[in-house]
Amino acid sequence: MKTYLYIFLLALSLPLKAICQIDTISESQKSMVAFVNGDFDLANNIMKNVLVKKSNPLLLNFMGDIQFALEKYSDAINYYKSAEKTQKRISHFNIAKAYIKINKIDSAFIVLNNYFDGYFNESSAKLSADNDFEILKQYPQWSTLMKKVKDNEITKQLEIAEYYINKNRAIDAFQVLNPIIKKHKNNHKAWFLRSCAYMIDNNYKSAIPDIEQALKLKHNNSEYLNKYADILFIAHKYSKSVEYYLLALKNNELLFDNFLKVSKAYFLNNRYLEAEKYSKLYLLLFPKNQESILIASESMAMQNNCIDALKCLNKSIEKDANFYRIRGLIYYKSEAFDLSINDFCKAIDLNNKLYDIFLWRGLAYYFNGNKDKAKSDWNLALKYKQYKANDYLVKYR
Repeated sequence: MKTYLYIFLLALSLPLKAICQIDTISESQKSMVAFVNGDFDLANNIMKNVLVKKSNPLLLNFMGDIQFALEKYSDAINYYKSAEKTQKRISHFNIAKAYIKINKIDSAFIVLNNYFDGYFNESSAKLSADNDFEILKQYPQWSTLMKKVKDNEITKQLEIAEYYINKNRAIDAFQVLNPIIKKHKNNHKAWFLRSCAYMIDNNYKSAIPDIEQALKLKHNNSEYLNKYADILFIAHKYSKSVEYYLLALKNNELLFDNFLKVSKAYFLNNRYLEAEKYSKLYLLLFPKNQESILIASESMAMQNNCIDALKCLNKSIEKDANFYRIRGLIYYKSEAFDLSINDFCKAIDLNNKLYDIFLWRGLAYYFNGNKDKAKSDWNLALKYKQYKANDYLVKYR
């Protein structure tokens, strides 16, 4: 017993990055991409094979979504119900919608009533505004259901707070949420929403403890993990944001956009090898994604892998300022200084607010033998708070 306890405690002591590395894309992620792109048959075929090997509530619920999109509503209900058996409340709205599609109105009301009998921390506004439920409003059971929902004061207040947050009205949201948190300290949704309200004002110092409390109360919630990672990213805590993006992805592999988020965080933390890896993973899902192409190519350039960087960059469809900026960097790293200067000039013409270009163009000018232009660019860079220019002005006098 002591041995098992020791192993458990050791596992808890490991840093998140030691247990959350993700090295490949999954078949379920490929299925989700097909679904997002409207290829429901391909999504269905992939997920059938996935569910043979593994099954969890999120994947079952997603398979229900696929069947719903294919208009196989009875099959959708079966998958949604299978998800519900292992994770309550995951598919209640979807089950009700599928019943509506096959004209089983009483069954739809039974599902919704059972849900709101036992759980209120969900937006009834979502129910009222969803067009798929419009048909239910003509039945007498609808008013009974709405009364049941609105009779719960906490639910009503959380809905109001969420409305204010969506309208960027942080002060109004605080007025609603502060009393709830004071009175109901275990309401994880209230803590989560207040962290969102703080972020409206970019007050991440207050947002972080609130989202941490929400996670303490509901630690496996992928939405909360992702929000925490977003806040950490905005707070420039890039290493820690990576850990939580990957943890959210581990809990819900359908959050494939986290590959892109992780690549951005690694890049901004000067971890170019890792940034290249995760941007390439995202490109396996979306080969034409401009942002991933740029991150991957610039990451390779920063590692002096200029040939592969240029090959990657040439996949870019859009020839914007960032394209020329990165190609200029690749040429600079290849010591093709004339080509580098030409591309940096094109980038500045397209967007003169990419201030780090003045640092790089200054270096290209210097090593191309034009020290005066180099000094002029570095002084411009200083004007735009690119303080690395000070080092160059001292080093390359």
